Amino acid sequence: MNRSEQIDKLAEALAKAQGDFKSPAKDKTAQIKSDKGSYSYKYADLASTFDAVRMPLAQNGLSLTQVITNTPLQLEAVLMHASGQWISSLYPLQMGGRPQEFGSLLTYARRYLISCLLGIAADEDDDGAGAEGSAKAKAQRPAPPAPVIAEDHQPAQHAQPPQGGKPVMQAPAMSRTDAMAAIKAHGGKANELIAKLPANDAIDLSAAKSLARTVYDNQKATIAELIRAGNDLKTAIEKAEAQLQPA
Repeated sequence: MNRSEQIDKLAEALAKAQGDFKSPAKDKTAQIKSDKGSYSYKYADLASTFDAVRMPLAQNGLSLTQVITNTPLQLEAVLMHASGQWISSLYPLQMGGRPQEFGSLLTYARRYLISCLLGIAADEDDDGAGAEGSAKAKAQRPAPPAPVIAEDHQPAQHAQPPQGGKPVMQAPAMSRTDAMAAIKAHGGKANELIAKLPANDAIDLSAAKSLARTVYDNQKATIAELIRAGNDLKTAIEKAEAQLQPA
């Protein structure tokens, strides 16, 4: 999460606004099919999500904007306060397919970023059923041999052998299942720390946890995106642990 140097006024205003947020109307239904079966859940669309927060934000001097950035392609949501303080969060986007498909992905990303940044629930919680089901199904499928792909999408290379020795293969990249398991483990640790931290100090960790959960739940997230989200959450946890250390 990015932020201005000071966020005390924004944090106070957001706390007041959250007390007035309405629960978004979950009047839409998503049907999810996978190799392990199917399930459905109800969710609030983008318009309903905005309707639930627009007035409380305005009444407390807060405004929300969302912009697309390039290199890499990302959606950024920025929450601003009348004092000039701000916080922002990013959601990775994937280009490709038809414009309608990208528009659908963008709407999905906008809705999830609003939910994460403002601390509201726009979906029924399926406890990661969709993401875990997808990961298990993929893990059970036999796959043809392929070069290991690291987080930066570069094929693993043979390291230079020591004199008179054999080439040494670099450590393989983390699997999708391992990356998701890491996010889940970090999420449990983050919950413990959030409960111990003052509300203002917990904002960064809460945002990192929310973004990691968003990537975790996104069945289209790449392994690199999962690893990156887990690493960002781990860094936020380490910072939070340092804050709790006695001076």
